[in-house]
Amino acid sequence: MIKEKTKTFEFQGRRWQVAKVSALDGSNIIRKFTTSGKSNPQEFLQSLPDEQFMNIQNTLLLSISEVQTINNQEIMLPIITPSGALSNSISEDAGLIYMLTVFALAFNLQSFFDENALKEFQSIAQTFNA
Repeated sequence: MIKEKTKTFEFQGRRWQVAKVSALDGSNIIRKFTTSGKSNPQEFLQSLPDEQFMNIQNTLLLSISEVQTINNQEIMLPIITPSGALSNSISEDAGLIYMLTVFALAFNLQSFFDENALKEFQSIAQTFNA
């Protein structure tokens, strides 16, 4: 099975593309998620202390672009600008920013948490008391 590196989806009447975060960032997020005791991405994010949430949110939002069609060509516009600021198109929509964070987290966790990978991880974690 080939794992998706990106996924395009529609939300609030707009198109977005989410990409996988780096393997290092992904492993850090997976470690925090699996040790949190939470069963879904939204519960996990809600349980994080502010600083951890902001770090994970920034990492995840860097993986999202808005998909716009300009002159019959699809253009990916990152939602975080090179200066680190949110793009003007979403900078005042806290609900949208939060939901994009949840979508990016779910996308980045989905390939790790297929049934077999999760069982194998739990078995290893128990063996090493991790």
